[in-house]
Amino acid sequence: MSSDFSQPEIDRNEIRRRVEKYYNQRKEWYIHLTVFVVVNALLWGIWLVTGGWFGMGFPVPMIVLLGWGAGLAGHGVEVASHSPDRMMQIDRAAHDEMDKIYGPDWLSVTDKADYDRVYKLAHKRYRQKAEIAIHLAVYVTINLMLWTIWLSTGTTFPFPLIVMGGWGVGLAGHAASVYFDSARATEARERAVEEAISRYNVAYEKPKKRKREQLLTDDGELLDVVDEPDTVKESRQRGA
Repeated sequence: MSSDFSQPEIDRNEIRRRVEKYYNQRKEWYIHLTVFVVVNALLWGIWLVTGGWFGMGFPVPMIVLLGWGAGLAGHGVEVASHSPDRMMQIDRAAHDEMDKIYGPDWLSVTDKADYDRVYKLAHKRYRQKAEIAIHLAVYVTINLMLWTIWLSTGTTFPFPLIVMGGWGVGLAGHAASVYFDSARATEARERAVEEAISRYNVAYEKPKKRKREQLLTDDGELLDVVDEPDTVKESRQRGA
């Protein structure tokens, strides 16, 4: 290992790049929110002025509000996942992982390639959590829209259950996939591997060879004597 890997610190330019990227994304989200509010206010205004869009009992603007709102919510979660605080959490997670793998003196026994590999894994896990949060936000908003439509139309059959159940299965599968790739699940697998190795070592441990000695009989002949294990000797003595 290279010993010149002194400290995996992020320089000022990298910090500036991260913060500027986050603020640009946040600015775009605020623009998105502004357009969302203005357009929906206009639609609801028209709906109210025209008496529910010329007598239509169903609030049509609700479809735009919740459908578009799902995209806005997903966009907001994505922007929040790139905040400087979130990025710092990834750095901290990478440092903790290096400490677990290489010990507290990992700075002196690893190189930049080792740290980059661990950092990429920590970043991947964080992105997976962000993606499941976006998925959940869109799922909740769209299903809220469908249930609102169902309640407004007075339809007998609760059709949103089909979407809620089918999509919910996919969401649960997504969550399970993220969990089994998490650091906690990885640690549990490693513990299971170590325990299995220990059990196999005990089960297949080779028995110790018995000592073979030669005694001289009264007739002058050599007699091979195999030294019995202590447990056998003790049981023989008890039997005598």
